[in-house]
This record gives sequence, C-alpha cells and structure tokens, in this order.
Amino acid sequence: MAKLPRICEHPTAGKLIEGLGGEFAVVENPDFIHPPYELYPLAPKAAPPLGELLAVALDMDGTTTTTETLCLHSLETMVRRMNGWETPDQWPGFADGTDHPHIIGNSTTRHVEYLIDKYGEGLEKRTYLAHLIAATWWTIASGRDEGRRAEAHETLNLLGLGTLAREEACRRLLETPGLSLDGIQALSPQLADQYLDRFQAEAKIDLVRGGIEIYYARYHQLLEEIALGRGHELAGEVMGRAGARLIEPMPGVALFMTAIKGWLSPEEAARLLDQEGSLGDWGAVEGERRERFLRAVGQFQKRPLKVAIVTSSIRHEAKIVLGELFEAVRGQIADWPLEPKRKNLIQEELSGPETYYDAMVTASDSSEIRLKPHRDLYSIALHRLGLRPDQFGMVLGLEDSESGIIAQRAAGIGLTVAVPFAQTRGHRFKAAARVCEGGLPEVMFEEGFFLDV
Repeated sequence: MAKLPRICEHPTAGKLIEGLGGEFAVVENPDFIHPPYELYPLAPKAAPPLGELLAVALDMDGTTTTTETLCLHSLETMVRRMNGWETPDQWPGFADGTDHPHIIGNSTTRHVEYLIDKYGEGLEKRTYLAHLIAATWWTIASGRDEGRRAEAHETLNLLGLGTLAREEACRRLLETPGLSLDGIQALSPQLADQYLDRFQAEAKIDLVRGGIEIYYARYHQLLEEIALGRGHELAGEVMGRAGARLIEPMPGVALFMTAIKGWLSPEEAARLLDQEGSLGDWGAVEGERRERFLRAVGQFQKRPLKVAIVTSSIRHEAKIVLGELFEAVRGQIADWPLEPKRKNLIQEELSGPETYYDAMVTASDSSEIRLKPHRDLYSIALHRLGLRPDQFGMVLGLEDSESGIIAQRAAGIGLTVAVPFAQTRGHRFKAAARVCEGGLPEVMFEEGFFLDV
C-alpha cells in the first residue's frame, strides 16, 4: 500500500481539503522550477445576475487593447532570427493559428519554451548567437527599463559572453546615441564568429534565456517607436495595414470605462446609443438590451466601481501601451454627443492610467515565474482595491485567455468572464463563468454587466 502524503495523515486534512472547494486547476511551471506543477483550488463560479458589483479586474493586452498583435509579431521575429528564416518561403509564421493557444496569455518564459520545443530543433547556432548579441547590446545601450538591462547583462554572463563588455566594438555601441537594433546587427556577425566557441547554450534553458532577449529587443524597439510617435510607420510591416495605429482600444472600451465609473447618466448614455456609428460594428441597441444597459449605467452613477488593470507586461511596457490607449479613448470621446463641458471633464479623468485605475498591477510587481496562470497578480490587485475575501464574489473579472481566467478564479474571483479575440478563440475556457464572444459590447448590452437590474 502506498504511503499517504503527510498532509493526508493530519487529523484535520479532510476538512481542509473539503474547504478548498470542488474544482482545481493544474498549473505548469517553467522547466527550471520545482515543482513542475502546482495545484490551485478555484473559487466557486458565480451564477449571475448579481445584486451588486463592487469592482472590475481586467487584463490589458487583448482585453483592453490590441497589443497582442505586437507580442505575436515579436515572438515570430524571435523564431525567424533564431533559425535564420528571414522570408515567408522559409517559414510562413504563425499563419494557421495552431500556435496561438500556447503563446498568448502566459508568461514570456512559457511562450518561448513552447516555441523552442516546436521550432528549435533546426536552430543555426551562429545565426542565433549573432541575433542574441545584437538583442542584448541594443537592450543595454538603448533600453529604457533598468530591469531589462540588468537581465541582458545576466544572460550574457550565464551564456559565457560576459567578456563582450570589454570589446572595443561593444564599448563604441554603448556610446552611440539613438542606436537602432538594425545598426547593431551589422556588427554582430563578426562578434558571433569571435565568441562561437565560448557560447554556452547547450541546454534548453540557455536557449530560452537567449530567445527571451531577442523577443524583448524587438518588442521594446516597437514600443520605443510608438512612444516617439512613429508607430504608424511600422504598421505595414507589423500588421499589414500601413498608417494604422499599432495599439488601439478593443471594441466598446471607451463606453465601458466611462460607464463603470459612473461618469454617464442614463440620458447621456441613451444619446450615445442613438448616435449613428458610435457603437462600431455592434449595431443598434434596442428593447430589453437597451433598458438593461441604461439601468446598469444608472446604478453605476450612484455607486461607481473600483477598477484594476492587471497585466503580465512589465511596468515600462504597460505605461506606453496604456498611454496609447488613453489617447485613443479621449479621441473617441471627442465625437460623443455630449455637452462640451461634460466631455472635457470626462477627458480630464481619462488623462492617464494613474488618474483612472484604482490599482495597476504589472509583472514588475511580481516575478516572471509567478505570472498568469498563477494567481499572484490578481491577488495583489484585489488587495490594492481594498477588498476583503468575502467581497471577491462581487468582482467582475474580464480576461481574453485561458491562463488569465484560471488566474482570476485561483485568486478568488467567481464571476470570471472570457472575452476572447481572434487569436484566443481556440483557448479552452472551461474555467470561465461565462464566455462572451462579442467582447465588451456583449458584456454591456446582452448581459447588462451581469447585474440584476
């Protein structure tokens, strides 16, 4: 007979396990973590409609903004550079969508581990090293995030490349203002030849470290261009739509953000519903859907909700992304059929994430190994919102990925609602209390914010 785990021999073990609930999630850790898996008891699923909501906790990329496009592009760039696949003929990219469930929603480490497993077998070592050198030295020379620069130095040391810092060519790079990633890549093949024999990247964990650096260099280069107002110049390369915004609000975000804060009266909200084109592709909101939405707006006007944004992006990334989001939202509100004074007041409240969100939680508040689907970020958010565990049942959680939904349930949020977009519709949302394929407009109009109004 197998020996029982020590916890099961404890006299109160039965009550303890019973008190954890009937539903659990198995969360896989990165390869270098013990144990390989963790078991999370999940909060009971809510059965809306609810009598009252106190707060909303929602994801950033894919739920609030379109940033996942940039992340996917950067991961695809990483795979191409590690293998020397520069053209679609050599590799079509993530064209068929089968990779999307594995590279959206988790930590960067988990995404890169998956891609190394799938595409790393034919990795060309010299090409990979050249791009790794270019990526780390761009981060060290031009990166704006101190933590990322420190990690780049650490990666070089761990992979046997620490003496690069003493190379004359690298010292010149550090002194070059406004250095582009493409400019560094012109020098990196020469350095790759010089350091190939010293390059220590035999284990998978080493390849993952390097892949993370290549990914982040491309992603942060894009963010830097966006912050400088040049993002539209890269839109054709990244999205296939020249001149477009690289970061935009997801459908319905502006109305959702203003409604839950109580900044609209039912009369003003009705005017928005009547304005042609104000709801994008959603169409007319009439009948019971309209009345349910307007009653919820009236309830929020009496008792505004607290709002937490929760993202696996580091703070530096989130500030740029949310800066673009708020600029776009203010632009949309400028066209709303409201009195100029009212619009100005709302736009002032939406001047930036610091003035709007009651809690802003990023990967910088935790660790790369404790991001979604771990509960940590959402647990931090609930604490910063000042909510007690007995109030978690009055929190609306919104996420676009399977891992995000699990993180919310594991943190104690029962009303977890999946709002998938094109690239996450293949995720398994068994842990969600509801799935709203229509995104935030469906949450507002079909469901009335899940309130019993």
